[in-house]
Amino acid sequence: MSLLAWISPLSLSIGLLGAVKNRQFLTSLEKTIAFFLLIFVLIDFCSRYIVEWFGLTSNLTILSIYVLIEYLFISILYTRFFPTRKSKFLLYSAILGGLVILIFSLSKVAPIITLQFQMYEGLFANLFSLLFGLFFIYKIMIDEVESTKQQRSLNNIIIMYAGIQFFMALTINFMVNMEVELVFFFWLIRLIALTIFYLKLSQIIWQTGKKVAR
Repeated sequence: MSLLAWISPLSLSIGLLGAVKNRQFLTSLEKTIAFFLLIFVLIDFCSRYIVEWFGLTSNLTILSIYVLIEYLFISILYTRFFPTRKSKFLLYSAILGGLVILIFSLSKVAPIITLQFQMYEGLFANLFSLLFGLFFIYKIMIDEVESTKQQRSLNNIIIMYAGIQFFMALTINFMVNMEVELVFFFWLIRLIALTIFYLKLSQIIWQTGKKVAR
């Protein structure tokens, strides 16, 4: 278990190392990815020690903060860098989703009772992320909007990741209150999806170095 816990920050570090190595050649997309990877690794670090630092009963508040920032990142991808960026429908949907998620996240300011913990912000964040991903496919298939292989690959991974995260948010109360042995498989599936997501983002950054080398 202790070794598995370090897979996530290791995946993030791979992308950050690529960003440092190729910092002079990064595009706007790659700079955005690197910036959020840095935030994600800081959140991961804080989630491990915040209970000890501030004498909290759990680190579940960090989970809500992560959901909000991750949603912001995915929204930026679809509204600034993907073929869906010119869609007002997507832009307004992203804003609406952000407001809903922010409202639920602010409700976590009060002390959290683990037995009553729910992740409504996670439900909406991943529901909207799924909407973005499916809208991307719709634009390609129906409107025949051009897209790159990299964009399609990342979109597919986001759909997979958001689907698993949606299930986790839906059952989060069960996941955080049951014995680890009973829910280990589900957390493992979530870790695998998260790692694939992070590694794909890292790959995008490292590809810059390959292009420059050529």
